[in-house]
Amino acid sequence: AEDKGAKVHQVRINKADCTLDLEHLQSLLSEKTRLVAVTYASNTTGSIVDIQRVVEMAHGVGAQVYVDAVHYAPHHLVDVQALGCDFLACSAYKFFGP
Repeated sequence: AEDKGAKVHQVRINKADCTLDLEHLQSLLSEKTRLVAVTYASNTTGSIVDIQRVVEMAHGVGAQVYVDAVHYAPHHLVDVQALGCDFLACSAYKFFGP
């Protein structure tokens, strides 16, 4: 993305519990934000992101939300409509698919 002129920001992690720092995310969002890409569950710490909150924040500035649910989907039901995200991806190999 950066080679095409887009600015890419990384959101900090709360060191105490390894969760996404939603206050930091909020500080990075602006009317210039076009896409927020977020993982639903961390493969290293197991922390789960409040996707509905991220969607609310991103949509509040007109941005779309891409959710990587590859580590979440094998363990929990995923209701894309309830989440409100614009895009969601997961891989069948995580739950014994081809």
